Amino acid sequence: MKIERYLLILTSAIFSLILLSGTYNCKAMAITLEESIDLALKNNHEIKKYRNISNAQKSRAASAWSDFLPKVDLGYDYDKHENFVAPLTEESSTFAASASINLFNGFRDYFSLKSSVSEYDAARYMARSVEADTILKVKGRYFSVLRSQDNVVVKKDAVSLLERQRKDAELFYSSGLIAKNDLLKVEVELASARQELLSAEMGLNIALRELEKSIGMKTEEGEVFESVEGPNELIFDEVSMVSLMGERRSELRYMRSKLNAARYTARSERGGYLPSLDLSYTYYRFGEDDAFEGRPAPLFDDDERILLSASWNLFDGFKTWNDMNAARYDAEAASEDLMNVEEELKLQLQAALEEYKISFNMINVAQTAVDQANENYRITESQFKQRVAATSDLLDARFILSRAKSELNNARFGLLLSIAKIERVIEVENISNFLKGQQVSQ
Repeated sequence: MKIERYLLILTSAIFSLILLSGTYNCKAMAITLEESIDLALKNNHEIKKYRNISNAQKSRAASAWSDFLPKVDLGYDYDKHENFVAPLTEESSTFAASASINLFNGFRDYFSLKSSVSEYDAARYMARSVEADTILKVKGRYFSVLRSQDNVVVKKDAVSLLERQRKDAELFYSSGLIAKNDLLKVEVELASARQELLSAEMGLNIALRELEKSIGMKTEEGEVFESVEGPNELIFDEVSMVSLMGERRSELRYMRSKLNAARYTARSERGGYLPSLDLSYTYYRFGEDDAFEGRPAPLFDDDERILLSASWNLFDGFKTWNDMNAARYDAEAASEDLMNVEEELKLQLQAALEEYKISFNMINVAQTAVDQANENYRITESQFKQRVAATSDLLDARFILSRAKSELNNARFGLLLSIAKIERVIEVENISNFLKGQQVSQ
């Protein structure tokens, strides 16, 4: 009995340890930026929409190939006559098998195919553009969650400092060392800090809801998000970056594909001025009963027909002319649109690079400000306890410290967001690794 009881206790202990270990591991796991991006790419409805549009255009491009293949048809007719006169028969049937192919139609089918393929390329690039925009949005919202979490920490620290100052102020007031209005100043600042903390917590909740919308998944209360550290200083060559953007940016590749599609359409319309040549072959099989009064059927049993036909439209009321001009104007409009997008994206790249430079410099300045504000608060607090500094001096030192921490927080995540924007502009996953790869290849 003792052995069984010991075994039961040991089994329960092991089971409890397993549960505790599992619970610990679940809590220890944090949502990463990469996981958030993967979830967004999987669940985002806009991405699914454009993927379906791309697949639809792929099917249209495949359909355009049918113009180069023969058409095969089968037919069967059956007739039964109530009143008939020779050489007609009471019942007759015809089976026909035909194949036809277009030999030439002014290259309209060729250029229509090229246009469909270009439209498919454009649809693929648009889908990639939506994916890249989604990744940038997820990064921005993920950084917003991290920034909001750190902001909550800053506000909690401010409340903690003011609560500590209030205790000292209450002690000094009860000892008659400070006036009541000094204590009230601390109380007012503490109430204000608590309101700011509530506001920061509300901002965190909003940031979480926005991230949940992007990734298509609810986060649990108290969810841990893995921190993201920015790379060391990155050196950018603006000329090479513009060249990379021209090669990689999905919007530019989309516009080029649309321009090619419009040009191919114009060349296809021009084929209306050329002749068309078709070839067809048909096999007929006939079936009849005996002719009137039992005489043999006078009709043959089968037949074959080969037909080569050519046609050339000499005048169609200027339809071909106007359709060709319309397609040409569409191509010119697409060309102007492409140049406009190129100029806009160059400005976007320049702004992203400038934002990175400013954010990187701001981090160094903000970090120095935090170190100085910490030291200033330490000195002022010591002076306040020694009754050398006034209550307002310590309140000002606390305000300066909280502001410096907030500015450092904003600078850190501003830098991460500026890097994400650069990655979006030239469409690379990791700009730091990309630049290292370029240096190695050179």
